[in-house]
Amino acid sequence: MLYARGENVDQNLATAASLIRQAADSGYPPALLQLGHFYAQGHLEPPEEGAAMHCYRTAAEAGNLEAQRLLAWNCLNGHRVPRDTAAAALWFRKAAEQGDPGAQFQLAALYCTGTGVVRNLAEAVKWYRRSAEQGDRYAQYNLAVMLLKGQGTTPDAEEAFAGAAWRPNRAWAKRSFSWAICTPPFMGRPQMLRSSTP
Repeated sequence: MLYARGENVDQNLATAASLIRQAADSGYPPALLQLGHFYAQGHLEPPEEGAAMHCYRTAAEAGNLEAQRLLAWNCLNGHRVPRDTAAAALWFRKAAEQGDPGAQFQLAALYCTGTGVVRNLAEAVKWYRRSAEQGDRYAQYNLAVMLLKGQGTTPDAEEAFAGAAWRPNRAWAKRSFSWAICTPPFMGRPQMLRSSTP
């Protein structure tokens, strides 16, 4: 990576690519991820069709968290691969099981909307809770709303409001916005909808 960035050496993408390819050929997941980036960014000639995604998939299958997240997003959005929400859910789950709060949030959102998985609000609550416990403020908010409404769980206002203690900065919750939750086509982070009050 020093050659790729030009850190303490002259920048030389060809040398960087050669070294990364050697490490990737030995099956080293971080090198596979970087090789995928080189292909995706057009640094390798000639560009091989699907080479970036092949590298990402191989790294993801080897347990590389960043590759799992990247593959999940690409499958969800149809970027470099045909859109496949079931595959996106699978890769978000693998990253979520490794403890990634962003992947936990996304998996919860997929369960909320039934995108790529069977709609299951109890599973959404489980994954929002895991993400919220790691400080994801959107997960904290969505979990509190689900607890208040009894979506996927029995209503529990006490836990919903106790969850406010997780938030290091509560100012965001006081803004005059209403948030969309658990209603298609919601995907990803909550969509901000301006409220009717100024």
